Amino acid sequence: MAQWTQRELLEAQMPPALAQMVDNGRLVHALCLEGDPQDRRLTALAHALAGAVLCRRQQGRMCGECLDCRKVLEGVHSDLFVGGGTAAAYKKEAIRQLRQQAWQSPSEGRGKVFILPNAQLISVECQNLLLKLIEEPPEETLFLLLCPNRYQLLPTILSRVVTVALPPLDTQQCAQQLRQLAPGLREEEYRQAALLSGGSPGRGLRLLTDEGEKKQGQALWQLLDAMAAGDGYRLMVLMAPWEKDRAAYSSLLVSLSRLLGSREVGEEKNISLPRAMALRQWVDQTWERNEANGNTALLSAALAERLRR
Repeated sequence: MAQWTQRELLEAQMPPALAQMVDNGRLVHALCLEGDPQDRRLTALAHALAGAVLCRRQQGRMCGECLDCRKVLEGVHSDLFVGGGTAAAYKKEAIRQLRQQAWQSPSEGRGKVFILPNAQLISVECQNLLLKLIEEPPEETLFLLLCPNRYQLLPTILSRVVTVALPPLDTQQCAQQLRQLAPGLREEEYRQAALLSGGSPGRGLRLLTDEGEKKQGQALWQLLDAMAAGDGYRLMVLMAPWEKDRAAYSSLLVSLSRLLGSREVGEEKNISLPRAMALRQWVDQTWERNEANGNTALLSAALAERLRR
């Protein structure tokens, strides 16, 4: 059974700079693809780039029809290597084997492609083992390091790769992926998780399945309602359980500020842009005072008083 549909890979979302490299036949030998590990677009993009390198027709992007492209689609191409994506799969012996494979001649095509999902899980020692290979790679070899944040990789690795960030999903796209990741829930739950996560399927999945994340998500949703209504008393009630833990209180404020900066959240909660900007400023000031060890209960009361004005 095919691992990918032809449409998924042929229509893989390529940021403009990357698309230009591929279309001009000037793809670099090592890329860091930065994005949510749960976002299927990230791995689709990696496989689309593999297809571009391995395609027999060699017309820039993969054609999706030649024998090599069909094998990429089915996940059986012998010159395409996909890492396990776990810390256990990236032990020293596995990295040494990868280095040996990279220097072996291609079995079918003119080059090889190595996709390393969750590259942030590769230990410092093993990243250093990879470094020499990325510094002086075999010809016609492409290394794709996938990670949620480029700064989780060593600076020496980053200095030798080109980093391409995948933009977040819009709410509808994120909700669609969440339906696949956590089937059987209500449409309202998917949309709410997509909005709260800022278009991150991984964060959205945790909001739907992890009790701690779900609790914070529900609190944030209700806080937004209270702010939209100017209900200071309701805000104080909702903030009270978080005031006992300064770190949790801080995390709640950071998430609340991010949501108030979202146009889609503002539209969902009927908060005008000027009002959202003012609310966000007040939340940020509350966060700053919390970081300076202000009394959390008094900080919540001051924020509530501002809402009433």
